[in-house]
Amino acid sequence: MDFYCERINEQVFNEPVNAISNIFFIIVSLSLIKLLRKNQSNKIYYLQPILIFFIGIGSFLFHLMPNLITLYSDIIPIFLFSLSFIFLFNRDVICINYINNILLFLLFFILLLFATPKLNYEILNGSEFYFANYFFLTLYTIWLYIKKSEFFQLLFLGFIFFNLSIFLRTIDNHICNHFSIGTHFLWHFLNAYLLKILTMVSCKIKQPY
Repeated sequence: MDFYCERINEQVFNEPVNAISNIFFIIVSLSLIKLLRKNQSNKIYYLQPILIFFIGIGSFLFHLMPNLITLYSDIIPIFLFSLSFIFLFNRDVICINYINNILLFLLFFILLLFATPKLNYEILNGSEFYFANYFFLTLYTIWLYIKKSEFFQLLFLGFIFFNLSIFLRTIDNHICNHFSIGTHFLWHFLNAYLLKILTMVSCKIKQPY
């Protein structure tokens, strides 16, 4: 499972920068919990910072020692966060009914299970896994723009972060000869802040502090 520039052998902790950079997810998780307490938010919203915490732990373990177990510890929290964001955004931000919520969930699974495998191009370096997430973030950003939502600017900032972070994740293996540690650690940094933005939007919090 040699996916990234920084890993040059199968030894434990052969990706120190990629592994340690997961601290950004932990920092974001703790800052969100503090923010939710400050805003006296509903307890269901705490699910997202908890999942962000486990995203950081799972990714750290995977970059520490990549194997099938640590791979799943990496991707499962990401998948669960995606589902929680879609549910909360649909319910509390755009306020659609449960039937339409279910239909959007169904669309997410169709994109993930059927469209994503068709995008398995080597140049993407595994970033096709996030196609369904990208589709939904684009859809939601356009939706908030059309509705002139007060959260449009914040979500649009998240959209920019996602584009930049996906780009940095994708080029990682293509620039090894020029930058030996690669750019995957920057994906962690930007993606951590993206998850903070998504959580703030789905919890309807405008101020980041």
